[in-house]
Amino acid sequence: MNTKGKLLVIISAVATILCVFYLTISSTVQPIGNENNAHASAILTSFMQSIDAENCEGYSGAWIDDNDKAHIAFTNLDYKEQAERKGIVYDVFSHTFTEIVKLQDEVSNDPRLEGKVNGTSVSESENALEIDYYRKSDLKSIESVVADKNKKQIKIKYNYKPEPNQNVPSKYEVKR
Repeated sequence: MNTKGKLLVIISAVATILCVFYLTISSTVQPIGNENNAHASAILTSFMQSIDAENCEGYSGAWIDDNDKAHIAFTNLDYKEQAERKGIVYDVFSHTFTEIVKLQDEVSNDPRLEGKVNGTSVSESENALEIDYYRKSDLKSIESVVADKNKKQIKIKYNYKPEPNQNVPSKYEVKR
């Protein structure tokens, strides 16, 4: 067998081994949606529609946890019995979803944070506002602006997320 033939056999063997390895690893990965999650989603959706949750006074949020349990949260106990009869975990939080969204809008539209904040999101499961920011050096000024706006003392989570093109040293590089 000539050199080209041997090389072709080696490449084919390596490709086959890599394919088998990939199939073995990928077969142990759980799909994102499973029937437990779908069931939790269905009962949560049905319950929320039956009480028109998003328009109820005190609505704080709804989510499915890592154990595929449906949760709903309010600032009061008005729907606790109904939710628990449906198998939904009922949580009582300090702030409504509307209050957090209002703060999110104020933070997102503040010109002092332009170029510093990468995005904001409501964490319903934590009854909090999450703020992503670009540079660690901006955190103090971001916290100051948010504190001025956060009159209701809503929980804030700050997540450092640098710009993709920003040169962030790896653990093996020396920052100069």
